[in-house]
Amino acid sequence: MNDLELVLALGCGVNSVAILALKGLHKLPDGIDFKTAIVALTGTEKPETDKYLEEVIKPYCQKIGVELVLVKSHIATSLYDYYYNRKCIPTRIQRSCTDKFKIRPMRKYCNERYGKNNYVFILGIDAGEWQRAKTGDYYPLIDMGINREDCKQLIKKAGLPVPVKSGCIVCPFAPNKEFKDMNKHDPVSFKKAVALEKNCKRYPEMTIKNKPLEVLTHTEEGNGELCTWLERCAFCE
Repeated sequence: MNDLELVLALGCGVNSVAILALKGLHKLPDGIDFKTAIVALTGTEKPETDKYLEEVIKPYCQKIGVELVLVKSHIATSLYDYYYNRKCIPTRIQRSCTDKFKIRPMRKYCNERYGKNNYVFILGIDAGEWQRAKTGDYYPLIDMGINREDCKQLIKKAGLPVPVKSGCIVCPFAPNKEFKDMNKHDPVSFKKAVALEKNCKRYPEMTIKNKPLEVLTHTEEGNGELCTWLERCAFCE
């Protein structure tokens, strides 16, 4: 790995921010370091995540000497617009959103900058979810035995606030309760999610969750559903 450039795929969630904290605290494993962190802007992130990027991530990267690179997909102005214009929605089965709006833009940038085989992504999968590490990228949290709770403590130790769980406002992998909370605390984003769902040409046969969002948020059934972490993409962490 010494001959390869290490690049942190920063999803602005707990796990990847913990890796940034490890860098700032000089706690990365011997021989492991990175100079660049890359964030893919989908235009559909939670407002809290956008705020965290501006107010926490950007100044911290500057403080610890990490170059922060922001990339976007060229196929649409945002993930939301891409699905809206095509009258469809992201689903657990048709999970192309991460690939189109995160992985591809990141890889395109790194391929052009470093060369296709000259870099490795650092991904934020923690030790408690080691079985999710399926690619040839690097997973320092697994190597160091750091779980999700440890990640939160590292972030605090670095003097940073713990971020909210990352993910788009229309993410089908979000727990049902998250949409109920969104409806209560961020009605603007919730209305956008509902509008995207209703715009789908196969609605109500096809919905973002197991039932229409408007129905989901007005019933108790399913609100405690847990996110299926094994199916989530490490680039979103």
